[in-house]
Amino acid sequence: MQQQHETRTTERGSFSIASCTCGWCGPARRSRERARVDAQLHRSRPETGLLTTPGGVTVTRRG
Repeated sequence: MQQQHETRTTERGSFSIASCTCGWCGPARRSRERARVDAQLHRSRPETGLLTTPGGVTVTRRG
């Protein structure tokens, strides 16, 4: 059975952070839109567990 990837963004002070039900968490962003893009990129490539952001930062999922 394939795991569902449901992403969301949360606010922590002046930062937005994208996260997923699989345990993945993106970097803290000052831009909500950038956090949303992080979530979209993760949903498009969840099997890798990696995220390469438009800025070239590679983030691994937690877990």
